[in-house]
Amino acid sequence: MSVTFSDSNTQTIRKYTISWTSDASGDATANTIVLSGSIARVNFVPGSGATQPSNLYDITLKDSDGIDILLGAGADLSNVTSVTTIPLISSNKIVINEKLAIAVSNAGNAKTGTVTIYINREK
Repeated sequence: MSVTFSDSNTQTIRKYTISWTSDASGDATANTIVLSGSIARVNFVPGSGATQPSNLYDITLKDSDGIDILLGAGADLSNVTSVTTIPLISSNKIVINEKLAIAVSNAGNAKTGTVTIYINREK
């Protein structure tokens, strides 16, 4: 069987997946590409088996002002359960147009997971 996917880059909702692996101190850091739009949803999926992170690990996604756009929703994450969040400020979605700094902490040595960010690019 053959499967082919294409991306016309015109979808209203864009999905960005960040895979991370922690270092010996239990941390992982990186910057995203420029993301533009409102945050529709963010998923956190821990690794499993030998790469399962420590329970109550933390993830932040900070903008250029150092503000965690997750509003703390990435704190004390479960190492067995996937979590989804919709960051809102007073019922309003958070709008971005920049690179975000992802920081994973307290995950344990050589642990893995993914963060998936859904961006609404509706004009």
